[in-house]
This record gives sequence, C-alpha cells and structure tokens, in this order.
Amino acid sequence: MIRSKLLILSCLLCFLPLRLESRENKPSPRNASKLTGSALSFVVREIQGFNLRVWLSNQMAAGLSAWDASAGSQIPLEPHVGLDYPAGSNVEHLFGGGPMLAGIANGVRRVDEGFNLSNGGEFLPEVRHFRRAHFWRTAVGNPPFDDYGWSGFYYNHNASTNRAGVDDDGDLRVDEDPLDGLDNDGDWNPVTDDVGEDGLPDSLEASCDGTPYDSLSNPDPAQDNYEPASTDKCHPNAAGMYPLKSDKDFYTERNGVPDHGEPHVDEDFGSISDRDLSCTASDIFSSPFIPGHVPMGVELIQKSFAWKYPSADALTFLEYDYVDTGRYVIRDAYGAYFADMDVGPVDITRYYQHNYAAYDSATRTAYISNPIDTGSTPLGITVLDLGRPIDSLKFIFRWLDYGSDPPVVGDTGLYSLLSGAAFPMELIRPNQDSLRLSDTRLFVSAGPYPVISPGDTLRQVYAYVAGRTIHDMLNNARRAHRIYERRGFIMPDAHLRDPGGSGPLVVSWPPLERSPWGNVASYIVYRGDSSRRYTDSVTTMSTSVSFPSSSGRYFAVRAVDTRGNRSALSDETTVFPDAPPALSATGRQVDILIRWTMSTDGYVSGYNVYRRTSDDSLFRKLNPAPISDSSFVDTAVWGNRVYSYKISALGRQGYESVPSVEVKGRLKPPAAPSGFVIGPGNSLLHLAWTPNPEGDLKGYNVYRSDSSTTVKLNSSIWKNSDYVDSVGGGSRSYTFIFEAV
Repeated sequence: MIRSKLLILSCLLCFLPLRLESRENKPSPRNASKLTGSALSFVVREIQGFNLRVWLSNQMAAGLSAWDASAGSQIPLEPHVGLDYPAGSNVEHLFGGGPMLAGIANGVRRVDEGFNLSNGGEFLPEVRHFRRAHFWRTAVGNPPFDDYGWSGFYYNHNASTNRAGVDDDGDLRVDEDPLDGLDNDGDWNPVTDDVGEDGLPDSLEASCDGTPYDSLSNPDPAQDNYEPASTDKCHPNAAGMYPLKSDKDFYTERNGVPDHGEPHVDEDFGSISDRDLSCTASDIFSSPFIPGHVPMGVELIQKSFAWKYPSADALTFLEYDYVDTGRYVIRDAYGAYFADMDVGPVDITRYYQHNYAAYDSATRTAYISNPIDTGSTPLGITVLDLGRPIDSLKFIFRWLDYGSDPPVVGDTGLYSLLSGAAFPMELIRPNQDSLRLSDTRLFVSAGPYPVISPGDTLRQVYAYVAGRTIHDMLNNARRAHRIYERRGFIMPDAHLRDPGGSGPLVVSWPPLERSPWGNVASYIVYRGDSSRRYTDSVTTMSTSVSFPSSSGRYFAVRAVDTRGNRSALSDETTVFPDAPPALSATGRQVDILIRWTMSTDGYVSGYNVYRRTSDDSLFRKLNPAPISDSSFVDTAVWGNRVYSYKISALGRQGYESVPSVEVKGRLKPPAAPSGFVIGPGNSLLHLAWTPNPEGDLKGYNVYRSDSSTTVKLNSSIWKNSDYVDSVGGGSRSYTFIFEAV
C-alpha cells in the first residue's frame, strides 16, 4: 500500500526554464563592423538541402549567422530559420556554426573561425574580387543553365563537364579541374580561350543595343571586353553613369585571366549529389577590419552536398580544405567545427534555453536536443573524415553553457580550448543532464596535425544530421558514414511488407535514378537469417522483390550503376518489427498506466509488456495475449516499490522486436489528510479531519506521540474520518500524526 503522512513533506525540484518573458532576439556574437558598409557587398548566401535546409554563406558561417542575423525574421527569404527540419516545420536548429583552425604560426598560437567563439568570423572572401567570391553550383546528371554552374562555352556546345570519374575533356585525366572558376589543370590558352564568361567570341555575341558585330565599328557587341580606356555603352552603374571597362572581374573577355564559361576552365569535375555547392574564402583580406585578427595565411575551400532521395534527405555533407597559402609552417594544428544549435519551435519564448548537448561515440555525432517543446527535432554534427585515422589523433568534444561557462577570450584561450589543454583529463565532456536545460552550444576538435607546410592541405569532412527522434537522427548519422564510404552513392530506401500467414514477403523501395558516375541499372537484394549476415542475394532491375515467407528474416538492398559502382547498403529491413517508441509509465493510486506510440508498420499485430522490480533479475511478461492497443494498466503493484517496464512489438508471423527502452514507475500516494479539528476533554479526545477525495482510498492510520514514544492507535485500517482517543486524566501534551493509505 502507499501511505501519506501529514507531517512528512517531500519535494522533487525540476529545474525547467519558465516561459514568462516576452520573446527576445538572441544577440548576434558576430563582429558589428561586418554589418555595415562594403562588408555586405560581397556576402553571398545559399540554402543547401531539401528536407534538411541550412543557410550557408561565403563567410563560412552557417545558420542564422550566415545572414549575420539574430532572428529568422531578419532573413528576407524562405526559410526564415537558420536550419529547417523537416522542411517547412518552422522549427529552428542552428543559430550559427562553422569550421575552425587552430595552429602555431611563426611561433604564436593563432585561431581562425568561420563562426566565432570570441571575435568574429575570420574566413572571408576578398571584397576587391566579390564577383568571383560566390557559390559555384552543380548536380549529378544534366543540371539546368546556371551562370555559376553549367554555362558558357560548354553549355553552348551541350558538353557535359560534371560526370564523376569520367574524362569529360578527353585529356586522359579525370576530374582534374574543380568547379571554381580557375584553370586548375593549366590548359587555358589566352590567345584562343579568352572569350569571356558567355563562352562566345565577339563575332558570335548578341549585341546589347541591336548594332551587329563589325570588327571596326562595333568590335564588342556585348560590351564584355576588358578595355580599361573605353566606356561601357550598355551597362550603366547604380548612379546611371557608363563606367570604364576596367574591372577584370566584370569584363571577362580579353582580360588575360581564366574565367568560368571559357574553354578549358571548369571543363572536367565530378558532381556528387543533387545539389553541390562550393565557395572559397581566406583569412587574408583587405576589408573589413576585425580587431585582434592576425592571419595564418590559410585559404579555406568549402564544399557541401545534399540529396532529395528519402534515405539521405535529412543530412548534408560539409567538406573543408584548409590550404596553407602563406609563408609560415603551421605547427600542432587542430581542425574543429563549432555549432550553436538553438533547437525548438520559433514561436516558443526562449526555446533555445530548453536544450541539452550530448555525444554519441558510436557514430561520432555531437548533438543537441529539446525534450520539452512539442515539434522539436534534434540536430547533430557527425564527424566523417579527419584526414587521418581518428585513433591517431586527440579527439575532443565539449559543450558550453551560454550562462554558466566562462567566455573564451583571444587566440591563446581558443587554442587551449580546441587543443584540449584546458581540460586534459576530460577530452570528452560527459553529456549534459537532460533535466538541466540551458542555452548550450558545442564543438568537436581533432589534432594535433604536427606540420602543415606552405602548399599543404588539411581536409576535414562533417555532416549535419537530423531526425524525428534522437534514434532516427543517429540512424541518419550511420547512413552518412556509409554514404561517405561509397563516395556519395546513396542507398535505396528499402522497406519490407509482411502480409502474415503464408503470404510472400515483399521488399520494395522508391527508384534511385543516379549515382555520381551514371544511371542506376539494377539492384541487389540480400537476405539472411541473422542480422547483417546475408547468405543469399537476388539481382533485379525492378524496385521490389517477393520472397517466400520462409526464405529469410533480414534483408538489405544495394543499387548498382551502369559502370558497376555499388551504392551504400540500405538500412536493414526485417520481419522483426521495430521496438515501440515514446514509452512512458504513469503511477496512479492503485495501478500504473503504461503508454507507447503505436507502430506505423502495417505488419505489427500487437505488443507485449514486460516488468521487473529491484528484487527481480529478469523481466516477466505481464499480458497473456498480445495487446492491440497502445496502453496497458498494471494492477499487480504494491507499496513503495519501483517497477521497470519494457515493451516489444509482434509481427504478423509472430516475430518479436527487440525490447524498447526501459522506463520506471511507482504508485502515487494519496494526499496527506488535512482540515484537523481536536475536541478537548478530560480523558477522551475527539479527533476529526476532512475526508480524502481519492476514490481508491483504503483508510487511515492514526499515531500518537509524547515526549518519549510514538504508538499506532488503530489495530486495523481506520475507515472513518474521525477518531476518539482515550488519553486518561492529567495535564499532558500529545502530538497526533495521520496517514492516508
């Protein structure tokens, strides 16, 4: 039985933030000097992704900070959040994120930041060449016309330049000229190829004023030739004046510089995903002035990749190449990614204070979750590649509480943080308590890389991963690793349909059209009786395969393209259903209510409930027959015991899932009696109180205490709400204690 004593008061304090204040914009930590003047003229932003959509900038910042914004309302385009998942949900995930490089250059500790911890972003495109400081865009297959992708000479000739693993330009080299507006392979000829970004010589250009080409009277009909002493007669500037054709970045024909769109520029590169974006910045720039910034001489190339297909639409790859373009050797370097993931619906006041941070070592994923606000979905940053085996490096994960952790100031402090010198005995910080929520942020770091010499490149690759739940997000992290291992060839989204009985098992998936190297030609379906141990396979050109019900219990699918490349392996699908999610146990007066979310798998036929106490070594099934509902009431409970529960799902053929996560519950005690009245007397005292309202109340116990002893007055449960105590004569003082049972 559960008892409640009047004079015993217990209280559990849950430190959850209140939502009583009005909504405030979170202050932007980026340097204020970047918000005005010429600093804005060269900032370019792109939305990357499809179901997970994240804002990126050519300042190497992600999220709201890609716009130097403190709230989504300051973003003029959709989505009005820094990172959106699922697309259109209006759930924020990312205030700001970006890469960081720490190293010792010329004997001094330096740190460059894409998104700052202290003094503003320090990778910027050069303002003097802002027309070149944009995002380059491409995609697998034949992308549409794009000034910053497929355009100019090769578009005019309908020539593919983006086929991965293919010698697109016939020079016996493969993917040797990345999409970046440069002549990376040295085959651009200034005599024959300097025709401008439209890919057309003057004689073939359309005239901007209708006057046809004439070698003497109108030698530049499109007005795109670099002629510093001549006036552009077709393109007035913002003031309405016709400028001199003296800008090599704008007047690209005959400027003596290779330009995107010209022959032998960007003519052989490999697309990876449905949306490839790339841009370049440097820690050396003429404007704006950032206090405290001393460059190491590093160019940073950012590439990102995203997919539409459902098996990969909740992740985005981020690839960073740090190139030492300076004079100094960078020693004992650490590469890092920092993210201030504010997770929660934007219409909830101070949603960003309802977060906690954690790290999953199995998937190398640091993530932040909001367990309070309905609709919130977690976000993680998964480490895919550090340039060398992770066990050969010092790997660091830290989360930082915006309110309680002290700020990190200056490059020396940042280097100490990113190198782990500030906490040598705790490189992986324990996960944040999910009950002590806060405005938190995190970073992952790895090193030291002993020497980065001028001309050397350090590559690190990460992925933003999301999901409906933490389990779903971590599964997407596992997918990201498999996709990366297969160089971007994503997996089919395979599912199993089990009709039950003797009907066939059907494995199916949506069609996967392309790999980075060509069209998908076929699929391989694997099967076996043990998880991830397949003993047989079937090759098909269809998107579904039927198997006899006795032919296997575990299945997985891989795609094959026309060149024989194989995709990442799909998630394993099995006759065993998934464990039910969102399990809870609610204690009541005489029973415990167990609830769970019903499976969406059509072949789940019911559920089993298992229980144990601290005295039990094993869980025991409570239900004699499968439960078809999403709840169960456990009435065989008693007293103050704590009960542990797990749930499993049953397939139509009787296969049982692995157990769910364990939850605990106990009976809820009745309220303490109240409203006491004591009628005085010489030898008898009449005690009365307000009856308890609980419908399942069994009765009361009454105790009397004097200066030396406490005795129970009733020999059995007292049913009434009054009691007469015989205390004898004399002048004595007593204390009475009442207990509801």
